[in-house]
Amino acid sequence: MSDDDADPELLELLRQSLGISSVRQDGLSSNTGVLADAEHVYNNSIDVAIDMYGTKAAAASIYKAMQERGYSTQAWSEHELHPKQAEGFSEIDILNFIFTMDLLNFSLADHREEWRQIPVEC
Repeated sequence: MSDDDADPELLELLRQSLGISSVRQDGLSSNTGVLADAEHVYNNSIDVAIDMYGTKAAAASIYKAMQERGYSTQAWSEHELHPKQAEGFSEIDILNFIFTMDLLNFSLADHREEWRQIPVEC
């Protein structure tokens, strides 16, 4: 490790002191690799630009809307169609479900203003 590299143990200690440890109490890591993949795309793409201020503004807007509507992970998990660990689904199964639903919602959306989005009925 060079002098410019961050010490992983010191980073974890800092995260723990801020209450954002990447090691969960149940032994599962909260590091899904998504941030590393996003950083790779950001650093290696010519046609991709991520605006830090826009990203922070979007996150703040989403958080505010969730607070105003009382939406939470608990509310999400109460929906009858969403898989639950109590039903025998693993965390990976649930994450795969969320990813698939998000992908379907994005893929089936008609982005032209003159057309309505395609509803998916279950």
